[in-house]
This record gives sequence, C-alpha cells and structure tokens, in this order.
Amino acid sequence: MSQAVVTDDNCRHVIKPEVVTLPCNKRPCPAVWTPGLWTQCSKSCGQGEQTRILTCMARVSPTLNLTMSSDSCEQQVKPPTSQPCNVQPCTTWHVSNWTQCSSGCGDGQRTRQVQCMDRDNNTLADDLCTDLKPVSEERCNLEECGKGWYYSEWLDECKATCGTGEITRHVYCGDDAGNPVSDQRCDLLKRPATHKSCRANKPCGGAWFVGPWSTCDAVCGPGQKQREVLCIKAFPGGVSAVVTEENCDNSTRPVSTEACQGPTCVSQWYMTAWTECSQSCGTGHRTREVKCLSGDHKPNDECQLESRPRVRDHCNSQECLNPVVTTPLNSTESQAAKCEDQSDHCAVVKRARLCRYGYYQTMCCRSCADEL
Repeated sequence: MSQAVVTDDNCRHVIKPEVVTLPCNKRPCPAVWTPGLWTQCSKSCGQGEQTRILTCMARVSPTLNLTMSSDSCEQQVKPPTSQPCNVQPCTTWHVSNWTQCSSGCGDGQRTRQVQCMDRDNNTLADDLCTDLKPVSEERCNLEECGKGWYYSEWLDECKATCGTGEITRHVYCGDDAGNPVSDQRCDLLKRPATHKSCRANKPCGGAWFVGPWSTCDAVCGPGQKQREVLCIKAFPGGVSAVVTEENCDNSTRPVSTEACQGPTCVSQWYMTAWTECSQSCGTGHRTREVKCLSGDHKPNDECQLESRPRVRDHCNSQECLNPVVTTPLNSTESQAAKCEDQSDHCAVVKRARLCRYGYYQTMCCRSCADEL
C-alpha cells in the first residue's frame, strides 16, 4: 500500500500525537575563534590600520557560549587581528597666486593654477582630491573705466633761482563728471607728464670746464672715450671752486662720453696644445681645439677657412716592435733544423737586415737563424 501526505482533516477520527523534542549531540561544540568588531581606522588617509580582538569560545548549549583558553583554539585557523584601511593617498588642493588682472578697469579676468597634490607635492589626478576644488579663474576690476586723464596748466614759476630748473602740473584720472578716480581706471601708458625742465631768468654764474679725453676703451673696433666735465664758479677774492651742476647752464653742457674707433679688428685662428697621442706606437692620433677669435678675443666666423689649423693629427707612426726572445742553442745547425722559411722572399729579408724584427724571425726562421 502506498503512502502519501494528506491534510489533517483526513485524520480527524484519530488522536494526533504530541510533538516531542529530544536532545541530541549532547557533547559541546569544539572551541572556535570569535572576532570582535574592527576598531576605527588609525588614519583618515595614507593607509592606516584597524584592529580587533579574537576570543576563543565554545558553544555548550543553544543559549550558552563559554570563553575558553587560547589553547583550546590552537587547531583552528586564526583570523587576522589587523588590516589596512583608508589606503587612498592624503591629498589637498594647492593653489598659486592670482595673475594680474587682464584689464586695468572694466570687466577683466585673472587666473591661478589649482592642482591636486599629495604630501610629497606630487601632482595627482583631480578626482583623487575629495574636497571641493577651488576656482581657477574669476572676474576682476569690475569698476567702470575712467573717462580719461585730466591735467592742469603748467605752473608759471620755475623751481630754480638760476640756471635750469623744473616746472610741474597736476594730472589725475577722472570719470565722466570729472571726479577723481583711481589711476588704474585710466590707460597708464597715456598718462601725461607731470614734470618738465625750465630755465630760470638768470644764470648761476658757473662755467663748464672739460678735462682731456681718455684713450679709446676698445681693444679693436668701435668703443667709447670719456672726459671729466666740471662746473666751476668764481668767488670774490679770485677764488674758483667746483660746484654742483645746477650752477651752470645745462643746455650748454659739453658731452662727457663720445664714440671712438679702436684698431681694426683682425680675426685669426687660436688653438690649444695637442692632447697626448692615443697610441705609443703604430700610428695613433691627437686632437686640439681651434677657434676663430676677433681682435678683442670674441668668437666670430671671419677667419679664412683655408688657413684653419688641423684639429686632428697622426702621431707615433713608428712600428711597434715585438721583443726579441732568443733561445740558447747548442749549435747553429740544431736551430736551423727546427724550422723552415714560410716566405719566398726570405733571401731579400736577410739582405735588407730585417731579421731583427720578430715578424721576419718567424716567417724566415731558417734564413734568419745565423743572423741572431
């Protein structure tokens, strides 16, 4: 007979048994590591650390957990007690000074550099800085520009009792109504002059005295020569003395500096000493610096190229001689018997007395045997 689960109504004619709960697995559960909550991170940025406490606990009933000694959990894998946190770099916005306003008045603009940087001043991407980015440009000089420069007549009185003096006038920047405003609101390059020279009604009694010209200061070519210019004034009693230049007429002052011409600048080649030879034998090379200089020892390119000295030269071209190694022989015959000539020209080598060189001693060892 097959069995199937049906609704309780089908069993209403019998008493339903009570549900009985029986204990099982009565032995305590093995102790395990139970982690606590992580502490707050030690740093807000730049990689800090947070820790937690591990407790060895054993479950002895559904409602009771007991703290055990650490030895009870030694067979269990111990969870980590620390971990890195807030590993993102510490960043901040660095701003430069504002540039000068693009306009002296009216609607101008100024800018500055804004960069995201770490503690070591390394530039980072902007999205690594979490604070609101400061503005890098703004409007400036929002005042209206002035109408223009206003100026008075020159003052009649020359500020000198004699000789050359100075007169002045008032200049200011004004708005449409003529009211003074900041000079920055007008074009400073077009500001009228406030001072100019003038002459008093009487001379100061001084006279110009000039000394001799100095020699031309140019080693060659154009230069300058100078002389002393003094204002001399005579005093009662036949005494003359040097006085300040205000006592003389500045319009007639002799020049104290004048152009002059030195000797013709002749360019020529200059060279340094040769370096040491790169080889002690067998042909090496040596070098030196060669420059074209004018008469005042300044570099130029007016020297004749065909007369330019060499900057590189061969040296120590003599042949490198191999040391001659002689072997004591019992007899000339025994020496000759041990070798054979390897060249058809050994007779010529012998007549030319070339047997003293190691190369020919090897190539013509039989012919050269009696020459050694």
